[in-house]
Amino acid sequence: MSEEVLIKEYLKCHLTEKEKTELSAKIAKAISDRSSAEAKLKEVNASIKAQIAQLDAEISEKALQINNGYEYRNVECQMDKDYRLGTVTITRLDTDEVIRERPMTAEERQMELPGDKKEKPARTKPSMKGAGASI
Repeated sequence: MSEEVLIKEYLKCHLTEKEKTELSAKIAKAISDRSSAEAKLKEVNASIKAQIAQLDAEISEKALQINNGYEYRNVECQMDKDYRLGTVTITRLDTDEVIRERPMTAEERQMELPGDKKEKPARTKPSMKGAGASI
């Protein structure tokens, strides 16, 4: 008596021309997909590097503030003109510290006459980001 059983073996098979063409198309697609993935990786790397650089700058700035013990901020101040003495005094409103006293300019010495109120736009100095704002 004999018995026939179907089994599978892992054997070498020669490719047909159609199979070779299909594999070539798959290789071309894989190469294209790989190039796209590499481009995305470069974008992500650049983005993360920029983010890290920004965080490093923030860390350095904060460390410098800690080491120095101060930082510059915009602080509300009051400017008092003393026409009798001819001086201008600038005082911080948060600490009442006089930060500057100077002689009046010729323009500042000109007092307004009663009833002659002209709206003058307030003159402000342009502030530099992160510097010199403690007046």
